Amino acid sequence: TALAAGGVVTFSNYGAGTATFDALGVVSSASDRALKNHVRYHEQGMSELLGVRPVVHTWKPRTNGSGEVVNDTEGEYVGFYAQDLEHLDGVVFSKKDIHGEVIEGSRTVSDRAILATVVVALKDLHAEVERLRGLLAD
Repeated sequence: TALAAGGVVTFSNYGAGTATFDALGVVSSASDRALKNHVRYHEQGMSELLGVRPVVHTWKPRTNGSGEVVNDTEGEYVGFYAQDLEHLDGVVFSKKDIHGEVIEGSRTVSDRAILATVVVALKDLHAEVERLRGLLAD
């Protein structure tokens, strides 16, 4: 972890490469083609997304060793149940503790994998719109 001039924080041991958080709230991750190998294209799209149901929720309280609540329990958040996304490639991971041990029953979600699936779904939808336009033009 490093703090650079201008308020940029960089996490070099981030699982997907390097994550950078700047003073404007922009979060970015290393994504250059030259940094990747064993590439295959993500094919999941519209049909896989149709069963996904976003939820609005509040968080259950989590406490520290002193019993004080350490997370926001009042604000509403929009997201997903990780268990509802397990059919999507690369989206759901087992949550691990600081020693790398899997916390049974706890899951995390990769927003980047969800975004990739949404992009494929939009391309699917665009192709269908173009196909229907062609039928109308005939």
